[in-house]
Amino acid sequence: MASQTQLGFIDIDIQHSERDGKSNTNTVPARDNVAGEEEGIHSEGDVVISESDDEWYQNIEDDENEGDSESNLDYADEEERNDGSESDQLDESYDQIVNVNSNEEIYIDRVMRGKIFERAADGRVQLENGLLFLDVNEFREALQDYTIQEGFEIQRIKNENARVTARCAINGCTWRIHASPTPDGVSYKIKTYNPDHNCIRTIRNSNANSTWIAKRLQSKLVADPEMSYCSMKAELLEKYGLEPANNMQLYRARRRVKEENQGNHAKSYDKLPAWAKLARVTNLGSVVKMEVDARISANPLFKRFFVCFDAMKKGFVRGCRPWFGIDGCHLKGTYGGVLLSAVAIDGNKGMFPIAFAVVEVECMDSWKFFLRLLYESLASVREWKDHPLTIMSDMQKGLGSAVSEFFPYAKHRYCCHHLLNNFKLKFKSLIKTTKYWTAAKAYDNFVFEKNMMQLRTIDNEAADWLLSPKRPIEMWARHTIDSGCKSDHITNNVTESFNHWVGDDRKKPIMAMVESLTCRIMVRDGFTTFVVNLRTKSCSCNYWSLCGLPCTHACACISYKRYNVERFCDHYYSNEMYCKTYQEMIHPMPELDERDRDGYPTVDPPELKRLPGRPRTARRRAANEGRGGQQDARRSCTVRCGICKEFGHNRRGCQRGKTAKEKKKEALAFAVDQAQSGANTEGITQASIGTSTQGDDNVEREHLGDANANEISTQASNSTSRKGVVHMPTTTQPSQTPQREPHAKRKKI
Repeated sequence: MASQTQLGFIDIDIQHSERDGKSNTNTVPARDNVAGEEEGIHSEGDVVISESDDEWYQNIEDDENEGDSESNLDYADEEERNDGSESDQLDESYDQIVNVNSNEEIYIDRVMRGKIFERAADGRVQLENGLLFLDVNEFREALQDYTIQEGFEIQRIKNENARVTARCAINGCTWRIHASPTPDGVSYKIKTYNPDHNCIRTIRNSNANSTWIAKRLQSKLVADPEMSYCSMKAELLEKYGLEPANNMQLYRARRRVKEENQGNHAKSYDKLPAWAKLARVTNLGSVVKMEVDARISANPLFKRFFVCFDAMKKGFVRGCRPWFGIDGCHLKGTYGGVLLSAVAIDGNKGMFPIAFAVVEVECMDSWKFFLRLLYESLASVREWKDHPLTIMSDMQKGLGSAVSEFFPYAKHRYCCHHLLNNFKLKFKSLIKTTKYWTAAKAYDNFVFEKNMMQLRTIDNEAADWLLSPKRPIEMWARHTIDSGCKSDHITNNVTESFNHWVGDDRKKPIMAMVESLTCRIMVRDGFTTFVVNLRTKSCSCNYWSLCGLPCTHACACISYKRYNVERFCDHYYSNEMYCKTYQEMIHPMPELDERDRDGYPTVDPPELKRLPGRPRTARRRAANEGRGGQQDARRSCTVRCGICKEFGHNRRGCQRGKTAKEKKKEALAFAVDQAQSGANTEGITQASIGTSTQGDDNVEREHLGDANANEISTQASNSTSRKGVVHMPTTTQPSQTPQREPHAKRKKI
């Protein structure tokens, strides 16, 4: 029984033969659609026809060693049909036709027979005819790598899921490849391939886009996220013999790897609520809170985020000295922000972070938010005591009132280094700076008063500035430190060290930064005589009482008595207290899943604020600080702005530059001055006329306003110049500006 189906220009005959009571469906070649028909896979009855390309390219052989073959391959042509022939040529436009509706088993081993694609050990790609790929994406990726590897461009004639046909982009080159799906509809196979080239190799390739570069340099960029463009170019040239088109490709590749490894800056804010819940569940007793700006018609905006793990607060209260420093540093991400931190010192003089927070800016409200939650966290520990706590900070305006509000019994001290920066702005002298440091570091009042008197003899104003009521000595002099804190620190270097320690994390998205921070938180005395009392653990130099460690004089006495020095150290330095500091554990948290974020509102990033100039990545240094490193020795000039006349930046990065409105107003004022000066010069012979005219114009100016001031002044100058000209006698006064002498009569001076 024969049925006939028409497709395109060819009549397709389908033979159904009866054998052993089973109906077999024969496969036949099918030509492409007529012009205008949609390309792809067409179904006609029980026959599925897959179209491929336009040329005959392959011979398909019959199964020879099948005893009772379960399928017969019949090939149809326009003029004749040959049964049992060994091979017929097929075009690239033809793929095998199978009966998908039949329940019989169809053998496609012959069509699927071929070598599976595998890369070489060095990552190189080798293509050959009959090579099998998992899917079209793997074939396209291999083709892209091969063209870059061999150094030539391609022109894709067909680039579809049903077929991919490409040739060399150079006219006259014979390289060509064609691949299409196998009968399973997923795997891909190279059907036609001509590997011969008659063109020259190129080192620049449009196929090497930023996505390709990111995949090839991913391991390097993960290890070094700030890998320079020169290093990236050298790596590409050495491994792949490739030169990128421009630096923008390298920038996009580096940014792509960062986003894949660290996450997107904007989307990371939405993960914070779920992370906060996960942190509180895995670390019971931890304080993790987020503050947002609610909006009626949109998602809430991120504002602040506070983290204090239970192990951190208990470790500080139970094992550390009652002293910690607070400071803030700017974040270097897309949306900016400030990282506030509170850092203590353990018994081994190592920094011990207590809490940190991400806020919008470093202001009074943000500091109150941080200090309030910090106090609530510490007060929840049973062993917590307000006295004798000491808090170190810089001299930011208003910070003292915030500290006294939430820590009323704590001693607030200023960092001597920040005080010195302010001191140097008014008193720039090496000997004054030396006397200041000697006085600030003195352990007793005698040495302090002695150096202050010497400073007063040098500059009385400098001594009065240091002893001003705005800067009481109880907040910066070492000899005034409360002995209960057992710390003689007069600078806030521990927080500065923490800011430098987390410097690389400050560039990451906020979610990656918080996770990274969580992982990270796991003088000669001369011949002076001093009195040492081993029973009271004190020395007249006052060092022992302040820091809790025996001074050099006490160590000399202890060694003389053949005692153990460790017995005279304060208990904060003992192994017991050190173990208490790290007794609690920050429990690891599983990776945040999208399902854990259900039930939380979507949080948008804060409003993006961009300042003039290129975004800063380095810390803003004080006016008296150098650039650091060996550059200070070579640098002999200072950049000075031409707008605000201040040092440290140029005109392009000035944030005090005049706006367009201010420049326009200044130009109008300048034009008015020029007009008035011209009127006064030309109308000097008739001052009365000019005065009356200007008086009338001034009256008009008051009525018309400042907007027309320029126009009225110009009219005044013109009218004055017209009315003020009087015909004088022939003897006129010589002009005040001397005439230039002829070139030949100039005198040499």
